[in-house]
Parts: sequence; structure tokens; C-alpha cells
Amino acid sequence: AASRVMYGMAKAGALPHGFSLVHRTRHTPIRAIATAAVVAAGVGVLGDLTLMGAVADFAVYVVFLAVNGTVIILRHTRPEAPRPFALRGAIRGTPVVPVLGLGSVAVMMAYLEPLAIGGGLAALGGAAPPAGRDRAAQPRALPQELRAPDSGALPVVGVAEGRATMNPG
Repeated sequence: AASRVMYGMAKAGALPHGFSLVHRTRHTPIRAIATAAVVAAGVGVLGDLTLMGAVADFAVYVVFLAVNGTVIILRHTRPEAPRPFALRGAIRGTPVVPVLGLGSVAVMMAYLEPLAIGGGLAALGGAAPPAGRDRAAQPRALPQELRAPDSGALPVVGVAEGRATMNPG
């Protein structure tokens, strides 16, 4: 699960691009899987399962920080954007619930062992591309079976009221 979370966040730009790289034939997030495996093996070799749990907690906290931070940023940079749900309560355009989420995560992270934070940061650093490699890799073409007939694009043409609308033809 950790590798899929890393992959999804990297595709969205919340983690280094390296986590979004997939195997050419298997289409699995190879760097994210390798990083998660190395971290798990390293912690497992140390024999401290409590530390492994704390590193997992760190990973979850990073996801919470990213989600709550993104909500706050989007409310300020794209206030007119349609949203499938709305949070009530804002102070000067800043939603209160995500701010409380950031605060609670900060408090919980303060109680993590430094070794757990270091392990989590090392895992994040493991996805960074080696020096000298092109960081802006070109996106791959969409597989043919996912393309709409004769268009070269996905058949989704829009989103209305939180639901995707499909191209009828």
C-alpha cells in the first residue's frame, strides 16, 4: 500500500517524480516499491517493529500534511473551482478544518522518534533521480485500449456535479 500511495502522490506532484516511474512491461511503480521494500527491510533487520510502525506513522502524517495543505492552497489560488463537497467555516478565506488538521499532525509528529523521522525522510529521498538525469521525463502515451475511438484521448469529456460525463460516440 505504501508504494501505491507514493506513486499516486508523485503522479500528482506531491512527492518527487521518481516515485511515479513504472516498469516498462509490468507497469508497476518500481522505484516506489523498491523504496518501500528497502525501508521495510532495513527496519526489519534492526528488529524493531515499533520503529517500523513509527516510520509508517510518519508516512501517513506526510500524506495528511499534503492533503490539508493542498486544500488550503487551492482555496486561496482557485476559489472559484467547483468542488464535490464544501467545508463550512473559514477565516479570511482559509478553511478552519484543514488548519486544525495541520496543527494536529504537527503535534503528533513532534512525538515521533528522530530515527523514525530520519527513516521516513530517507525513504522520500530514495525516490530522487540520480544526479545528471533529466528530471522532466516526458509523459508516456496512453495505452490504445484506454483511448477513445479515433481521438487519441480518454473518452471523458467533462465533469458535472462530481460525475464524469462520457463521450457518446
